[in-house]
Amino acid sequence: MLSKKNTPLKKYLESEKKCIVYDLDPMTNQSIFYNKKIKWGDLDYILLLEVINKKNNLDVFLQSLRKKINAYPKIEIIISAGNICFFITRIMILLGQFNSGRRGILDIEHRNYFSALSLVKFLDYQGFTVLEKNYLPGPYPLAIGLNCFSKFLLNSNNLLAKIMPNLFAYQVLFIIKAKPQISWLIKHGTKKK
Repeated sequence: MLSKKNTPLKKYLESEKKCIVYDLDPMTNQSIFYNKKIKWGDLDYILLLEVINKKNNLDVFLQSLRKKINAYPKIEIIISAGNICFFITRIMILLGQFNSGRRGILDIEHRNYFSALSLVKFLDYQGFTVLEKNYLPGPYPLAIGLNCFSKFLLNSNNLLAKIMPNLFAYQVLFIIKAKPQISWLIKHGTKKK
């Protein structure tokens, strides 16, 4: 289902990068895989930002996506997810606090929780290869304002997230690609050249 949202990211991609953007809402129950408005062969990227933590039946969704894009090997997927093993979340859980909120790693809408490392394993199991890994620091300016101290925390956390992502990455941003399915390999591997 095409969403009517006009997000800042969509505006930026359309105006600054001259992209054609299909703004889909994968959280709906309607399947995006049979949407006739989408020209799958023309896609370069699929953005799944803040989707996989919230998606019901995530494994079914990812398998359907893999099946759909298997015929288009150039498509890359940019995916983001919160890291449940972020050191502040670990401390809160150690203290017996597992409280959901309106935003963040424990967003009340989250259904799926991953660590930075478990997400790589989960994606591999679902038939995707991680091409690039980016680890993001905590949103300190949102919590304490933009000041010298929050900038120091951002820079320190950014460095630590690169060294020990499972402990210090607040969020992960991966670029992934679907591995070819066996049925696709058999079909295309037997064609004469």
